[in-house]
Amino acid sequence: MKKVFASALFIAFVSTGVTWAVMWIFAQNAYGYVAADALLKSAIVSIFVAFPTGLLLESQKKELCETSDKLRQSQRELSVMLEQMKRASTIDSLTSVMNGTTCLNKVDELLSQDVTGSLLVIDADDFKFVNDTFGYEAGDRALKGLADTISCQIRGIDLIGRLGGEEFVVFLHRTDRAMAEQVAEKIRESVAAYDFWPTDYQRHPLRVSIGGVHLSTFNTLQSALAEADCRMYRAKKFGKNCCIVTDFEPPAPLQPTKSLIKAA
Repeated sequence: MKKVFASALFIAFVSTGVTWAVMWIFAQNAYGYVAADALLKSAIVSIFVAFPTGLLLESQKKELCETSDKLRQSQRELSVMLEQMKRASTIDSLTSVMNGTTCLNKVDELLSQDVTGSLLVIDADDFKFVNDTFGYEAGDRALKGLADTISCQIRGIDLIGRLGGEEFVVFLHRTDRAMAEQVAEKIRESVAAYDFWPTDYQRHPLRVSIGGVHLSTFNTLQSALAEADCRMYRAKKFGKNCCIVTDFEPPAPLQPTKSLIKAA
């Protein structure tokens, strides 16, 4: 109410001043004066007009402030929604690590910048048994536990993503083969020691097979991923719950046959 009263006084003061100025210019009598009753009437009219006008202005001002607040709130909600959408497009919702596409894109970007490192492909052993025996809810908890365990064994500069199912990929930033072997073994041991209880009364061990390659600057992501995946399957053939990490072995260059040499 104080704001309405203040606005009304301001409007009354301005309108009265303007009215008197106009009357002084155009409504003077023969002696160069304006009649006192005319000035008084104009002042009274200005005051009566000022209060409803001030009330209207304050009401509109309040509505404008409320609309502005709602707009800012909508902008904040939109920002949160966009951030959630961005996160959903890059983060695996189940394990809270990067999804496979995002992780591999980041690895590809690093390789294009001549950043060396090692690529690991990690696959849970006999995971179908967990889902079939204890249910998919227990399987989801196992995957979350695997992701958390792997993340604890790598550095902040390294990358981890879920390729799909029970398979994960890890890029170890600027590591040689020996360091990659050590990290892979730490991951395997940590997973084996993970305390997974699919039910309240039964513990079930988790195991992983890991294949990895140390990359040089001329390796492509596709070839590196294929090589790491191949070593992971070799680890499974060797009995599972083991690691195979090697240097990248590019395919041998084609040699011309004797007939081609003669023809040349």
